[in-house]
Amino acid sequence: MINGHKIAIQLLREDGYAVVVFSPERLGRMSREDMESFLMKMGNEAIDELPNEGDDS
Repeated sequence: MINGHKIAIQLLREDGYAVVVFSPERLGRMSREDMESFLMKMGNEAIDELPNEGDDS
């Protein structure tokens, strides 16, 4: 990962984004698109189910 990538990730995190990155080596032969779809599905379920900061639940 080049420094520009790290800076972009840090800027997104500072703006409140949740950022997850897998290197091409870690993904191996898995499709990037399939991984992104899976993570979006799981992330949306977690957002709906897990308590948010400030919630009394």
